[in-house]
Formats: sequence, structure tokens, C-alpha cells
Amino acid sequence: MLSSVNIGYNTVMQLGFVIAENMLAAGTTLPMEMWRAAESTARGSGRVDEVLTTTLFARAIEPTPTQSGIAITPESDFTNERTMDVVYLPALWRNPRRVIRRNQSMFDWLVYQFEAGAMLAAVGTGCCFLAEAGLLDGKSATTHWHYLEQFARNYPKVMLKRDYFITQAGSLFCAASVNALADVTVHLIEHFYGRSVASHVERNFSHEIRRPYEKYRYLEGDDIQHTDEVIIE
Repeated sequence: MLSSVNIGYNTVMQLGFVIAENMLAAGTTLPMEMWRAAESTARGSGRVDEVLTTTLFARAIEPTPTQSGIAITPESDFTNERTMDVVYLPALWRNPRRVIRRNQSMFDWLVYQFEAGAMLAAVGTGCCFLAEAGLLDGKSATTHWHYLEQFARNYPKVMLKRDYFITQAGSLFCAASVNALADVTVHLIEHFYGRSVASHVERNFSHEIRRPYEKYRYLEGDDIQHTDEVIIE
């Protein structure tokens, strides 16, 4: 499990967002906006100053079409060796195989980021990127419900957890949906900024009562795992 490590004053945190064709933009824009809210809250409390930088990565520095019809232009390609603290991988619309084939340069970069200590968070079919890089071999993972069967066929070495919306294998996070990714993001914000900042962001982005992250994710190494809410309580 990740221990809480608050950012010190006047340090820099690096967030990376992978951009790919046919991605669902919400899987990038939502966590980015949540992190910006966290930064603003932390700066307002006087605890940190100018701590957050974001970089958009893609296989080529050119406008990349998304499912929404809005093109996003990345700032860097996968030859960039700058180490990130957190990297987000987006969900893809429909079958991801074509996009995966066109983004082979991504996978060595993901391994590099993982080995350098970055936390990698993928959502929906974006979890295929982690699997293609071999980072999920022998580890737990989840993906969008519509893609569970194909994911199991394509990545038999991955321990697919069909009953969980979130899995955590060390610094690798898989979320089955954008809503689940929001829960992962709150968890990561707490890790870097502390509980009070994370709670503030959670209240502003999710007016409804959220499910506790610790109770509804599959965490490798945790002996108490169950999908039944009554048994969990």
C-alpha cells in the first residue's frame, strides 16, 4: 500500500497524461481538473507554492482526435525521459487493438516511468496499455465491463478481477470507469496533499456520498477482500 507523502513547500510535482486516438477525453480532463483544484486548495492554505506541472504525451506531437470530436495537441512524445510522479492512461472508444498497434513506442516509455517510480493510473480499455507493456503480468487488474472477456483472452497472464471497479498492484492502478478513476484520483491526491485537501476536492467534484476507496478496491497483499457490501461492513 502507498504511504502518505505530502509535497514540501516550493517543490514540483510532475503529472503526465497519455493522449491517443479515439480516447475518451473525460478520462484526461476530469483528473486534470481535480488535480488543479487540489493544487489551488493546497496553495490557498499556504502549504505549497507552484507545485504542479502537467505534460501531455503522445506518439507524435500533432493534433490527436478524440471521441468527442475535439482534437488535443500533446506537448511531448515518448522519447522524453523526464520522470513523472503520476501518469494517466485514457480509455479508448470501441475495440482498442488498432490504437494499441499504432502506439508501440508508448510501452517502453511506460516501463521506464514505472521503474523510475511513477504511479500509473489507467481507466477502462486504457488498462490494455499497461498490459501490453507487460506491467500487469502476474498482477491484478480490471477494465471496462464490456471488454472483460477480450481482455482475458488477450492477456492471460494478468489476474483479472471482474468484480472490482478498482484494482491496485503497488503503484499500478486500474479503474473500470471514469467514475472509478475519480475515486483513484482522490486517493492519489490524498497521498500527495493529505486528507483535508483530498476531502475538499471530493466534496466539490462529487456531491453524492462516495464509496470508500479502501473498501471497494482490490489491493494485492490485502487478506480481506470481498465484493459483498454487507460482508465488507
